[in-house]
Amino acid sequence: MKRNNKSACPFKASAFMLLLQKALTILPLMIIACSTISPPKSSQCLFLASPQKRDSGVASFQFPAGVYKPDFESETGTYYVAPAKVINESLGLSIPMRGGIYIPHSHNPDQAQAGWVDNQESAGGLAGFVVTAPTRLWPFTPPISFEYIKEKRETIPDGYSTVQPHEPVAPK
Repeated sequence: MKRNNKSACPFKASAFMLLLQKALTILPLMIIACSTISPPKSSQCLFLASPQKRDSGVASFQFPAGVYKPDFESETGTYYVAPAKVINESLGLSIPMRGGIYIPHSHNPDQAQAGWVDNQESAGGLAGFVVTAPTRLWPFTPPISFEYIKEKRETIPDGYSTVQPHEPVAPK
């Protein structure tokens, strides 16, 4: 009786090809999702004097009062991170999440403000990263009233730095 001496298992090859196919499908999506984000060009902050709540279709957002620092920006606007967790209310759940307010650049034809949340911490793998990217916006109305401020750093004796809101400035 003759034996077939094939060393490759057909199951392993097909599993590898399936994995490779999925990776090649997801990788371009990740590149597209990540390629438009850059560090903020400005250190201008937003100051909300009081907490604000805004509805955005299915979800609503509770934005805490305080200084919102620029976290990152895209070609269309700047993403400001809240001083504390934003409460994202959706489908009867209230979930505190890292997030903040999106303010469009002046050249953007769509001047709608929006909420954003960074739920990548709970995302499942590479596919979850693409689906839950923080650049997903939840436009709301009416716009939030805020003040642009400059960030002023003060050094305290132990070497740490604190950021305090000072010097209102005109929007760019």
